[in-house]
Amino acid sequence: MNRPALTEIESKVVGLIEEGWARWKIAEILGLGETTVRGIIKRLCERYGCGMNDLPERTKEDRDG
Repeated sequence: MNRPALTEIESKVVGLIEEGWARWKIAEILGLGETTVRGIIKRLCERYGCGMNDLPERTKEDRDG
């Protein structure tokens, strides 16, 4: 199944999840609202059929190229 590539902000969010940051801190680091970050994570989880903590592994191929 072809998925759209991750946007720059989606890649940054997933990278920060991989580093272990909480949603509120990801929002702070990226200068976004926590609700926005929550929405990005929710859409990615739905797209990849996984939970937040599994996103780094599930999106690795799409983030790497």
